[in-house]
Amino acid sequence: MVKESDRVQSTVDLLTRMGARITPRPDGFVVHGPARLHGARVDGHSDHRIGMLGAIAGALAEGETRIENDAVGVSYPNFWQDLARAAEGGMIKA
Repeated sequence: MVKESDRVQSTVDLLTRMGARITPRPDGFVVHGPARLHGARVDGHSDHRIGMLGAIAGALAEGETRIENDAVGVSYPNFWQDLARAAEGGMIKA
């Protein structure tokens, strides 16, 4: 079932662009690791879940990540502020 976006394929696309080795499956995906993530320009597909995934992966990646069409405010209006606080407080470590 596809809702706002095809979340499996969107996740695979996003993480692949960031350097992960990930294989889609009909019911999910398989991540082959470990792999270091690198910053990339990614698409949140106007799905708040995919946007948050990109933001957290970007916080763990080396280099800058740019997320287009993130829509995170739909479910978590303070997400960006809370993510910044978590990073500043050392709660996010690569």
